[in-house]
Amino acid sequence: MHRDNSIQNIKSPQFDKRETEQSVAKRFENMVALYPEHLAIKDRNSSYSYTALNEFSNQIAAVLNQRKDLVKAPVVIFLDQGSSFIATIFGVLKSGNYYVPLDPDFPFDRNSLVIKDSGARLLLVNDDTMAQAAELGDGQLEIVNIDTIDQSISKQNPTTDTSPDDLAYIIYTSGSTGNPKGIPQNQRNLLHGCMRRTNIQKITSDDRLTMLYSCSVMGSVYGIFGALLNGASLFPYNIKKYGLAGLEEWLLKEEITVYHSVSSVFRHFIPIIKGNTLFPSIRLLIFGGERVPYKNITMAWKHFSEHMVILTGLGSTETGTVRYFVINRETHIENQIVPIGYPVEDMEVLLLDENEQPVPRGEIGEICIKSRYIANQYWNLPELSKKVFKVIGDQENQILYKSGDLGLLTHDDLLIHKGRKDNQVKINGFRIELSEIELALMKHQAVKEAVVAVKENKNQEPQLTAYFCSETGDDIPVMDLRSFLKVQVPVYMLPTQFVQLASFPTTPNGKIDRKALTSVDTASLNGEEKSMEGLSDMEEHILKIWNTVLGVEGISIHDNFFELGGNSLLAARMLAEVETISQKRIPMAVLFTHNTIRKLGSVVSSISMDKNWSSLVAVNITGKNQPFYCIHGVGGNILNYQPLAESLGNEHPFYGLQAKGLNGQETPLFTIEEMATHYMEEIIEHNPDGPYFIGGSSFGGRVAFELASQLRQKGKEVGLVALLDTSVVYTHENIALGEKLVSNELNSWLRRVSYHINDFFATENSKKIKFISQKIKTIQRRQKNKNWQKKYQEHINQEGTIPLHLQDVKQACYQASKKYKMKPYDGKIHLFRAKDRGFMIIKDYDLGWSNFALGGVQVIDVPGTHTSILENPQVEFLAEQIKACIAEYIS
Repeated sequence: MHRDNSIQNIKSPQFDKRETEQSVAKRFENMVALYPEHLAIKDRNSSYSYTALNEFSNQIAAVLNQRKDLVKAPVVIFLDQGSSFIATIFGVLKSGNYYVPLDPDFPFDRNSLVIKDSGARLLLVNDDTMAQAAELGDGQLEIVNIDTIDQSISKQNPTTDTSPDDLAYIIYTSGSTGNPKGIPQNQRNLLHGCMRRTNIQKITSDDRLTMLYSCSVMGSVYGIFGALLNGASLFPYNIKKYGLAGLEEWLLKEEITVYHSVSSVFRHFIPIIKGNTLFPSIRLLIFGGERVPYKNITMAWKHFSEHMVILTGLGSTETGTVRYFVINRETHIENQIVPIGYPVEDMEVLLLDENEQPVPRGEIGEICIKSRYIANQYWNLPELSKKVFKVIGDQENQILYKSGDLGLLTHDDLLIHKGRKDNQVKINGFRIELSEIELALMKHQAVKEAVVAVKENKNQEPQLTAYFCSETGDDIPVMDLRSFLKVQVPVYMLPTQFVQLASFPTTPNGKIDRKALTSVDTASLNGEEKSMEGLSDMEEHILKIWNTVLGVEGISIHDNFFELGGNSLLAARMLAEVETISQKRIPMAVLFTHNTIRKLGSVVSSISMDKNWSSLVAVNITGKNQPFYCIHGVGGNILNYQPLAESLGNEHPFYGLQAKGLNGQETPLFTIEEMATHYMEEIIEHNPDGPYFIGGSSFGGRVAFELASQLRQKGKEVGLVALLDTSVVYTHENIALGEKLVSNELNSWLRRVSYHINDFFATENSKKIKFISQKIKTIQRRQKNKNWQKKYQEHINQEGTIPLHLQDVKQACYQASKKYKMKPYDGKIHLFRAKDRGFMIIKDYDLGWSNFALGGVQVIDVPGTHTSILENPQVEFLAEQIKACIAEYIS
């Protein structure tokens, strides 16, 4: 039974404004006294009570206080997100110093600039970041490893003279000079910001808050202090490390009550939630850091309590939160973008024109914030500070901050966001100065000019587009630019599109015309010139075929087929047309290594009809561990395994087994037993000793099962047998072998009917009509296709452009599956089962395998459908599970 989650009904103690006139450490210590054994923080590796977290922080503070020259000074924290980072934050604050958070995942040069600009002389690290920190410090900085702190050091609260005016932190954001800029904030402002959010969100000691942000950005401040200055519990979760796939289970397991992220993270998370999953504990969703599309709101209601509410708002590193908008199921929103919201305590919003005069209500002006509780300068940037911050002469301690955002106020004081005044944008919750990316691009020796702009893609989501000109006029490979930028800026600042131009459009006064620039055709995803010059005849043919098959114009000869939206079916169509032009059979597996027009054209020209055919295809040969062999699906080719091969990384070499007959010269194999024997011979020739780690998706899983049996019969050691959402073959012969399955036709029919009935009652009421409609269509389709050959012919007719030899391979696989007489296997198998079963009938949770795997079946649920578990982002979770299973076997 869950409590009433309505924000209006929560009785929370008010965070009194008088409590902002103290130090952050003092407020935290008061919470420790009130909730000594209450859970303070828990990550995947550790958890701390308030007392334990306080004692850990006290020891860090004691180490810092031993350095007499470290008084109210910046201290860099260089740790991965988690409990240690947060304990270190409080340790720095307790010592009377202020912290400068750094993310080890950010580029070396950027982190180096932050250290230098902050003036810090000391870095706090742990064992995991020691090596990186030593390189950053370059012998000039003192480094303290918190993992080696002497445990005999005092755990008592230190006595430090810290006033509300003393700095708490410097957080760095993207800077207009091309370098990140620091924003210092004092203790009073941090506490006041925490007070504003606490009183609006009604945070209590019963709450359990997420922290999905890097500790180096402002979003982390909201989570850390919103929880730990209120006696609540904080749960950091590293999305970059663990992905979105595990977030659902984690939210349920930890009984999270307050979820906070940028809306784009939530937008990508919602689609992979299991169909009927509910999060009854979550009472509050908070979206911050970027504009919130209304579709994010509508997506949320399906999985949360009817009392759950959503908060959006406006805030910045300079000001903290200045506006909030509360949404429940009855809230009406007229536009597709959720408003910024209504006023919060002690934060006055003014809309000013170019002369700093108020604009009339209903007109657009620059959003300016007036308050005593905001930053008053940028760190070491006096000229920029004068432009952005202004001391209000007639009011003591009042600061006016010019945000650069545009907005308008409605008649009831609701603030609506209207974009950016300058060149600063927010993408996926990160504030980005476009000029920082531009300057980084222009460091490339071949780039003459560069401009970065924001354009909306087909889904109306903003993305970064880089326009550039080369010094010589020659094409600059986009892969070179992307690789170059990766060491200059964080990943979230990498442009999605690159467009090379001969010159930039200009305004009458000679400045670059950014509006005209964003109207330039960006059909070419990588910005290469569209000229056909230098292309061979075959490359020209392939280019035209790609344009047609992919529906994309302006493709470059260096574009990757799969990055342009290609998949295995489109590859089959594309190669069929290439074969017609070239009069050569082209193995589909060549697209693993020849996936650009230039590479494909080269291999087509060099293909010899006499080349020996091999079912074994090396997809990724790097890695010292035993290979993973993955067998084709019913189509015979292995291109659909490309995302899995990439996600498995370089730990295990990846080899695919493609079907005989794909080259159009050999006869396909028509039984699973023959296929397994043939693949076993090629595998043993490649890897005589084993052990063997094998798998396959759907039909390929059945072949892998048979292959495992044949390997065992030859005395070979079999490790992992990975069946990727593969069910047993429900023929009469196989049913007779299974103890749990009935063999006569009547009982089998009754059993199927019972599954339909159970599925119907398990379906939500709102979806029952759709369920019945879908079942009727399925019955009609099965009746129509009762004859297998007729069904297959209709399937071929639907696919149309697939070459006859590929159709033959698929027909052979269908026949092999239909005839397969399964025999018990004396080993263990791992079934990676798709969570989303759609309207499929589920006969057994293990899809029937417990009847045939005498060594047992380990079922691992994977987010996604039968096909999407092999696609991003679900395939990342699948790959991690496969690696874990192999590691368990090896250990």
